[in-house]
Amino acid sequence: MPEIASLTLIVSTAVVLIYRGQIADRAPLAWDEAARGYAGLQLADALDQHSLAAVFHWINAQTFFPALASAPTGVLMWLGVGIQTAAWLPTLFFFVLAGFAIAALSHVLRLPTIACVASAAVFWFTPLLAKISAGSFTEPLGICVEVAILIGLSLQARRSSFAVAALLGLGIGLATAVKYDYGILCFATVGLAEGIRFLSVRRLEAFYTAAVSVVSGLALAGIQFAFNSSAKIAGASDVISSNSGSAAKRYAKAFTAGRAGDFMYYPRLLFRGGELGLSRLVALCMVVGVITALIWARKRPEWRPPMIFLGLWWVMYSLSRAKFPRYAATSLPVLSIAAC
Repeated sequence: MPEIASLTLIVSTAVVLIYRGQIADRAPLAWDEAARGYAGLQLADALDQHSLAAVFHWINAQTFFPALASAPTGVLMWLGVGIQTAAWLPTLFFFVLAGFAIAALSHVLRLPTIACVASAAVFWFTPLLAKISAGSFTEPLGICVEVAILIGLSLQARRSSFAVAALLGLGIGLATAVKYDYGILCFATVGLAEGIRFLSVRRLEAFYTAAVSVVSGLALAGIQFAFNSSAKIAGASDVISSNSGSAAKRYAKAFTAGRAGDFMYYPRLLFRGGELGLSRLVALCMVVGVITALIWARKRPEWRPPMIFLGLWWVMYSLSRAKFPRYAATSLPVLSIAAC
């Protein structure tokens, strides 16, 4: 298919530029990258023991960053890949995969082929994402899961499917296993989008499929807290709310300029260039596109889930004390589609 060839050419160019500009001479792992790298080493050691009990213990020892945040790195190290390469290789892979997923979501939203290709290109060539993809970060994997959930919700808006509903629940569980705030955001998006869909069509099938998504997602997320519960809850609390006196709050206070309830921090970030790196023209296209999509969503139900996700993302991360330009990465799939 021509669009697949175009996407492959575009992403190949992006990967070459990222490798030459970011990966080839990058500095050693630091901060949360190093923490995930160390967790990966522990997983590699557990796998070397050929013991399910050791792997199970490792999974439940991951409290601040859930297991999937470092599992790909650990598996690669177990296979003999060096820690530096094992840190960035999964991130770059999921960065590439995310662009194809964005093109697929654009197709589900019934955008023309050129817009599907353009939305992926905007995503792949955003400077912030180029920087992230060269390190050990959770955003690309989280984006893949979130976009997959949006594809499922948009398909559900057309026709109810119990298979898609079950996959949505699985998506919530996976998002929680990548990062706790991703899980909360995906659960809220699925719950609200499916609730609005039921109220719009008022059919029992819509209610049942919504219930399958929400209940299975809640169950899969809850299972992850069944063992070592207190430590995981404390870790999740630090990540999500930056509680008073916690390490997360001290880190946020030292390295971020935002404050809790600053609802203009991320909208301003779009137009400031800096680490995000968007031109003002692209940022303007994103804002105008979101407004247009909100209008379309009234008569095109498949557009509602992306807009619900973006709205919940904005509220959730604006209310948080910890604000980083990197956190804007998970909003970029929807913004990239809106810009096209």
